[in-house]
Amino acid sequence: MEKSLSAREKAVSMLHPPISVGSCAWSHARSRSAWGEASARAMLSKDLRMRLCANSRASHATLGGVMPAMYLVFAQAIRSFAFKLFVHAAIVGSAWCALGGDATAAVVQATVWLLIVLLAFPSGAFLNSAITLAACAAGKLAQSDAVLYIGAQFAGSAVAVEAIRALAPLDLHGAIGPPPPAEGSYSSAILHEALFAGANCLLALNSSALGTGTPLKVATIVILLIRIGGACMDPSAAFAGALFAGRYTDLVEVYCVGAALGAIAAGTLSR
Repeated sequence: MEKSLSAREKAVSMLHPPISVGSCAWSHARSRSAWGEASARAMLSKDLRMRLCANSRASHATLGGVMPAMYLVFAQAIRSFAFKLFVHAAIVGSAWCALGGDATAAVVQATVWLLIVLLAFPSGAFLNSAITLAACAAGKLAQSDAVLYIGAQFAGSAVAVEAIRALAPLDLHGAIGPPPPAEGSYSSAILHEALFAGANCLLALNSSALGTGTPLKVATIVILLIRIGGACMDPSAAFAGALFAGRYTDLVEVYCVGAALGAIAAGTLSR
């Protein structure tokens, strides 16, 4: 046995000169211990990561009903800014070219048509605060999200008209202002705005029923609503014009209240 052990020791010492059989055993035990410790740490790290992810998901679920991802709010502001900027640029450009009323209306409506097709549908942004309110009334958008989206849309619209104010020549500033309400009493003007805003919201909320070519169909119907009714149908757009001109008459009474009533009715019907 001693001779066998001695031979084994010699073999081991030839392979690992500084290490004896006993030290090999101890090293192996320590290696296993180190591996076990590393494995335990990995398991602990994995468990910690899982708990952190769970907490993150729980936090997101808790905050999701209170506040959407801020980049979505920022996207609403940016796209509303782009929409209002191009529309008001079309108005100023038409005034610069000294186009008549009908020609200016045609240019602005063509711009709106293109923006609906190329910006509203590809981005998925609401762009219209009445449609945002209608989506909330239909149960498709949380109330807190709707408040933030509408605030972002108003902010984007305000920045757009201030950019136009800074860039457009002073003699063209008179071309921009709040849209005039329908003729008649306040009640008829509010009813007029509510009817057309509600129709626009119904169209937006149920656009999937139009089938193929939805963006083109929706844009065309929106332009028809504008030409037939002449309503604003978007409180943030009315606010942008009123802010630029400094005239806030009928802004709340007609464009905000009327559009809100139509949006809530459309959202309720779309539940």
